[in-house]
Amino acid sequence: MSIQILIWHMRTYRAKRVDMMRIQREVLQNGKPYPFSFVITQEALDDSRQELSGVISEAGLLAEGQIKMQSQTHVEVCFHLSGEMRYPCARCLKPTAYACDFDYRETLDVPAETEEISILPAIEECLFVNEPFRVLCRPDCKGLCPRCGADLNDGPCPCPEPEPETDPRMAALKALL
Repeated sequence: MSIQILIWHMRTYRAKRVDMMRIQREVLQNGKPYPFSFVITQEALDDSRQELSGVISEAGLLAEGQIKMQSQTHVEVCFHLSGEMRYPCARCLKPTAYACDFDYRETLDVPAETEEISILPAIEECLFVNEPFRVLCRPDCKGLCPRCGADLNDGPCPCPEPEPETDPRMAALKALL
């Protein structure tokens, strides 16, 4: 993709946001791969069901790849997605940076009468499939106090130590100690 086209795409992207991820079908009719490169922001995603637990950083995610018409009703999308997302730490819930570096390939079904092909569903699928199971802010994260909710990484919480409950059946053994 030439620099002038990329600059035009970036201007269009800033003005229209989601329109950037749509490719005109006529561009793909010659059977050659059509390269694309654009930045995806959180606003561009359709995560109305909140299936994705992370959010895209302010810099966005860079999607670079190509789209190719395989038949009248199928297009192949291949791309590399890179950037940073923020996920809540699994123990203390602090926003934690997570580096994204994904390669993805998918064949999309496109009705023959469709004039514009959106790449957004493939990008969303890539993010869902590659979402990490668990993100920690650091390997030794202590998490939150189960009683008061204080962040134990900042220091001990003000909660008093609980009295250990003794099983009444073990009271006779405790007397021997």
